[in-house]
Amino acid sequence: MTVAEMHIAVKMGLDKSEALSLPAFQTEEIDFWLNEAVERYIKTRYSGNNTPFGKGFEQSQKRVDDLRTLILETRISPIAASAIYDKPNSFIVESADFPSNYFLFLNDEVSITFTHSGTGTSVTLRTGVTECTSDSYLTKVSDPYGEHILHMNTARPLRLFSEKGVELITDGNYAVPYYYMRYIRKPNAINLITTTTVPSGSIAVGKTYLVVGNNIVYNSITYTPGNTFIGITGVTTFTGTGTINLLASNCDLPEHTHREIVDMTVNKLLENIESPRYQTHTNELNKIE
Repeated sequence: MTVAEMHIAVKMGLDKSEALSLPAFQTEEIDFWLNEAVERYIKTRYSGNNTPFGKGFEQSQKRVDDLRTLILETRISPIAASAIYDKPNSFIVESADFPSNYFLFLNDEVSITFTHSGTGTSVTLRTGVTECTSDSYLTKVSDPYGEHILHMNTARPLRLFSEKGVELITDGNYAVPYYYMRYIRKPNAINLITTTTVPSGSIAVGKTYLVVGNNIVYNSITYTPGNTFIGITGVTTFTGTGTINLLASNCDLPEHTHREIVDMTVNKLLENIESPRYQTHTNELNKIE
């Protein structure tokens, strides 16, 4: 569905349109609730909570297909840890280096570099990590047979999440030049309203903009007239003599999810207006796989 079709479907689900009696919802309000439904849809399909069969992402083919258009992988170069402030023999993936569209974590791998015990040559190997928590860290790092120990020319560093980002703890016999993160990105914000001109300082996350007139520079990238770009977290301004127009933005989840998102939106709107149909609609919504 296009965003316009989703708006029509929501109104039909409510049995409300501009020609019928109130309560009616403005376009901006429907956009808001559609985006709320998209975020809820992603989180429930990611975790499996509040879904009929309790299955999260990649636990069934349906769950894979539900979120497949949002799955990305990125490669980040860690920095060697400080000998004073960080854990010994560790490498830090700073949270500031996470992708700006990062939303939910899926899994990760690393590249490790070491000297081959048989040939004496330098070897780079892509491998997994050893999941670790704050509670299990001391036990695992002290284990002489732990997977983070380089043995038989392979190792899987301990991985800890923290406020600073990701900590990768080795035994000191290998380096970690790259960290690979597979994640669910933020969905594009659904938007039906278009604005003729958007001033610098008002760029919103997930919205799609069209450059007109002259060039502009946004997030250190130059865009020429006719180019489009999507607003990212923390960057609301642009420079240059051109102007930008806000464009209608469709849902970028797979097509088969759009009806489910519309149904979730209708459910939230029925709750919002305290309609007696809410309980009936909720029972039907809970049947959605």
